[in-house]
Amino acid sequence: MRNAAGRSRLPSIVVIDSQSVKTGKMGGERGYNGGKRVKGRKRHIATDSLGLPLAISVTAANVHDLRGAKRVLPQVRKLLLRRSFKKIHADGAYVAQTFKDWAKEKIDAVVRISKNLAQKFKQFVPVSQRWVAERTFSWIYDFRV
Repeated sequence: MRNAAGRSRLPSIVVIDSQSVKTGKMGGERGYNGGKRVKGRKRHIATDSLGLPLAISVTAANVHDLRGAKRVLPQVRKLLLRRSFKKIHADGAYVAQTFKDWAKEKIDAVVRISKNLAQKFKQFVPVSQRWVAERTFSWIYDFRV
């Protein structure tokens, strides 16, 4: 798929994000995300710059984004045969300096944080390199069973 788009086989940029989704009363791990006011699960995802999923982890909704990222990024590194990707694009939930230090030490990648322009302009504003993760969540949502 990456070759068809004229890209190298292995990505050098990874985009991470999470999404809280409601769940029913079925079994499984659930939690409450107070920031989003959602009782359910949280999907943590790492994609390449085309939005193709590289790793996905599902946790209770109360698991912080940083913990979720620390679960998916090592999976990506293993998938890429221990080859380092250079940059990680993320939103403000990943701004903690401890996470940036962890990514540099464990993954050998620099974390780039995108500003939330939607708050400034009071509408959705696609952010370069970050919107691909949102589109991937949309793909997952549309193709659920």
